[in-house]
Amino acid sequence: QTAIGSALQCAESSRRRKERAMLRAASPGLRRAFSCFPAVAEPLPGDGLVLGCGSNVVDLFFRVKSMPRPGDKGYFADPKVLSGSVVGGVTLNHLAWARLLGAPTGLLASQGDDVHGRAIRSKLRELDVSTAAIDVRAENTTSVSHVLVDSTGERAILMAPASTSALDAGAMELLFRGAADGASMLTSEVSQLPLSGVAWMLKRARKLGIPSCLDVDVPVSVATREAGLGSIQELAEVVQLPTVLKLSSISAESLFRLVGDGDTLVRGSLEAAATQIAAAAGVSVCVVTDGSKGAAIGLGDGRTSAFVPVFKGVHQLDATGAGDAFFGGMVAWIHAEGVPTTAAGAKAMGRVASAAGAACCEVMGALPVLGQSEARMLELEPRTAALLDRRPVPAHAAHKHAGDDAADGGVARAVAGSTQADVATAGLVSKSLCAPEQSAAVAAMVSAVAACAVEGSGSSAAQVIVTGIGKSAAVAGRLSASLRSVGLRACFLHGTEWLHGDVGMLGQGDVVVAFSHSGETAELVALAGLVKSRGAAYWGVVGAQQSSMHGVCDGVVSAPATEELLGAVPSRSIVAQEMVANAVVGGVVEALGVTKEAFRANHPGGAIGHSDRV
Repeated sequence: QTAIGSALQCAESSRRRKERAMLRAASPGLRRAFSCFPAVAEPLPGDGLVLGCGSNVVDLFFRVKSMPRPGDKGYFADPKVLSGSVVGGVTLNHLAWARLLGAPTGLLASQGDDVHGRAIRSKLRELDVSTAAIDVRAENTTSVSHVLVDSTGERAILMAPASTSALDAGAMELLFRGAADGASMLTSEVSQLPLSGVAWMLKRARKLGIPSCLDVDVPVSVATREAGLGSIQELAEVVQLPTVLKLSSISAESLFRLVGDGDTLVRGSLEAAATQIAAAAGVSVCVVTDGSKGAAIGLGDGRTSAFVPVFKGVHQLDATGAGDAFFGGMVAWIHAEGVPTTAAGAKAMGRVASAAGAACCEVMGALPVLGQSEARMLELEPRTAALLDRRPVPAHAAHKHAGDDAADGGVARAVAGSTQADVATAGLVSKSLCAPEQSAAVAAMVSAVAACAVEGSGSSAAQVIVTGIGKSAAVAGRLSASLRSVGLRACFLHGTEWLHGDVGMLGQGDVVVAFSHSGETAELVALAGLVKSRGAAYWGVVGAQQSSMHGVCDGVVSAPATEELLGAVPSRSIVAQEMVANAVVGGVVEALGVTKEAFRANHPGGAIGHSDRV
């Protein structure tokens, strides 16, 4: 019976090898028709995706009073035991963060047609990560992990890889070669995917001439023993295949022993260790993270490095996916800017990645919270704005009309990207205006402006003059009109007219509000002395954090913005200035107690004057 069984196994293996050879050689139409070959192996629409394969799970969260040690008993902190569940996984998480930062991403995975699989696919579609290459079958089982979180936010994870553990090199070739061949970058991890499957991804990237990124998420001993992902020899091969290698400081020494030819890893310098590992492994970039200390980035020349400290003021809620978000930030940077080749480039990449990791720490789970996460990253590292501006139109919108030509698709992407950049700017301004210092500045400006309200006699002791040059002048004009409609004596004067006789309108107690995004507009900087010499107050609305206007104004309200269109066309700055203008008008209405009836009396004409809603 043993002999018969062995013969049958050999025959089955031979049959599968022949089928794989036939499928590789077959035409696309024949492959589609072959019932055992999933249609997802076809080249996918939207070539150029960053495709990742690895851990994708439903995380089940359990809050505990403290982390149990081996042999000890522990206690759950939540009476319900299960505190919640979210979609996650090392690869899924980093693809979601990379997508948020502008890289078009997609997941390669085997999932079941079960409740957890459906939850993962639904969340990916919500985050606009492509699900087109996911192998979904009834016989598959979707991965699940159990996450224990203590009162400090630290966590321990127990993983059940399920069908992910079956994605060896043969399965990867059958299921994902077509999709991979259309990718712009391939990413993977050492966590749940068999090492032969990881090697297939990285070798495929080399053959295609595209970058690849590998996240070594578990220690060497875990990968080769507890997790059973493969042998020491396979892991040694895998870590020498990617373009960019990321690992933790805990794994650095044991991993270096696999590639260091008997050398000793330098101690005491994370940067030196990163460059030493990069050179020994033959990778272009090696990133070594060290939790709350920061990250070191070493280049393959064995000399060039950079250190990126963690950001201060981060309120850690859950560190579960911080490393994944960091990796996603790296992937997005490389997709947009290329693999760094200088210390400055490495540091820039590291700061964007660190901002993503920090933003992740402030939310529960490991996925970004749309709106909140972008705003937080922009607050921490302004360079993320350039990546957010590149964020393409969602895949479902881009392929909604198959007959659209390339020009239409480009317009759609530009429109979507512009809207997203405006939203990101709105998040920045909102954060700024709610900060204590700026909140006080806005309140002071509102108080000064409200003092210019028209009195019952129809006269006022003071007036508001709003000014600006260029596109800022348009915003200034709108603010003056809005202030008049709520009962203030307000007018607009173009910034170039002041020195040609119009300064004569100023008197004691007047308020001048000047809009200048750069804060360096020469005419408006020079105006300050004249305004103050007449006993008037001079307020600025400025986009820059520091400028000449800060030094000459009585007060400045910040209007921070993400990068302008083409880096120069006033666009995001206009959104920011309009938000500040609305805040001022809203504050004045509240300060003066302006009623609907009073507003209608000032605006009797048009649809507003005749509307019952006012």
